[in-house]
Amino acid sequence: MWTQAISSAPGAQRLDLMDSYTIGFYFGVLAYFAVLGAVYWFVGRWGWIGIAIRAGVIGLAIFRVLALLSHPTPL
Repeated sequence: MWTQAISSAPGAQRLDLMDSYTIGFYFGVLAYFAVLGAVYWFVGRWGWIGIAIRAGVIGLAIFRVLALLSHPTPL
């Protein structure tokens, strides 16, 4: 429904569901990396346990990048 309202505006391009899915997916990926970055920064002062948590955060970031590279979203 809301795609019809966007596409009916003068001079506007149509935003179909695949475009909105892709935009939402990449916003989710940015939010994921923002949370990972905040955790990485916050646990930096926790000593040895912080080092272990930072290693886990780096591992999660690597897995996310590999998932993005192996299964790209259609544009």
